[in-house]
Amino acid sequence: MTDNLALKRLIPVIIVLVLVTIVLIVLKFGTGTSVKYDMGMVEIPGGVFTMGCSLDDTTCSAQEKPRHEVELDSYMLDKTPVTIGQYKKCVAANACKEPKWPVFYNKYGDNYPVSGITWFQAETFCGWAGKRLPTEAEWEYAVRAGSDSIRYGELNEISWWLENADKQIKPVGLKKPNNFGLYDMFGNVWEWCSDWMDPKYYQYSPAKNPKGAEKGVFKALRGGYFKNQERHLRASHRSKENPVNWYNGVGVRCAKNNVVSP
Repeated sequence: MTDNLALKRLIPVIIVLVLVTIVLIVLKFGTGTSVKYDMGMVEIPGGVFTMGCSLDDTTCSAQEKPRHEVELDSYMLDKTPVTIGQYKKCVAANACKEPKWPVFYNKYGDNYPVSGITWFQAETFCGWAGKRLPTEAEWEYAVRAGSDSIRYGELNEISWWLENADKQIKPVGLKKPNNFGLYDMFGNVWEWCSDWMDPKYYQYSPAKNPKGAEKGVFKALRGGYFKNQERHLRASHRSKENPVNWYNGVGVRCAKNNVVSP
């Protein structure tokens, strides 16, 4: 009898604790209509945006034109570039090989972005993690986060680049994020995309969920790295590299199809 009375007295307390927990979760993550976080990833809501040269950008190259509307389904994207610590877990599982250029990998801590990896190593890691590489369109939509400007803030506030990085890679997540809550979208390390790079792709790109050219020699890179000048750190800037090559400033950020939200 005493145990039953004690249990009855605890029930209101438990209910209050559950309600408080629910309120705190809603306050922190939203009700489902805003950007949400899941195991280090951000849910990017689907939508339509203008891809290519920003209206206020006078430095665009021909491969960033013409400006064109693109519609994307919602998807998930890593909040930061893949870190050395995350990549080491893949190596320990014998699913990944150490970076082709291992200097930073062996020198810096787990919270630094992994770099010196080929496109194939980036693809392997994302696949091992149950993810995939983002497309160029997904990357640009994510970095813009609803804006049509060249970048989402003043460079020294959002990026590690030539003027503030002292020619060194930096830990992830130290700079101001964009409106989707994504960090280090500019600078620190270039990020491999899934697309074959075609400078004329925007002339025939499909309007919905474009995947890039069907074939090519080079894979697309986005975002710039810690030694880049300002002209490389723009939302529409496109770069490329042979998928078997590696450089000290090339890393990866993984994406994932969104199977949770409608």
